[in-house]
Amino acid sequence: MENKSSHKRQFRPSAKVQACARYVAKQLNDTKTLPFYIACCNRYPGSCIGKALAKTIKMDLPSAKTRRGYFLKQLMYEYAKESHDRYRYQSRG
Repeated sequence: MENKSSHKRQFRPSAKVQACARYVAKQLNDTKTLPFYIACCNRYPGSCIGKALAKTIKMDLPSAKTRRGYFLKQLMYEYAKESHDRYRYQSRG
């Protein structure tokens, strides 16, 4: 009987995603949670990441890095949703 776990594919982010995640982590001074930023950069478009990062850096948030990461993720989600909704309504014509 074969081990089914050996058939699972491991996620390997592209070099572009890794570079984006490293940049975000460095800007937020939070390199310990790099896997979190890799997941975010893989999921959301670059335009949403850039806008969210700029706003997160401008905000005077508490020093807790997890709060900054959570705030960044929420902003990326909202920006991605807005751009998706705009695209959806424009394509209906």
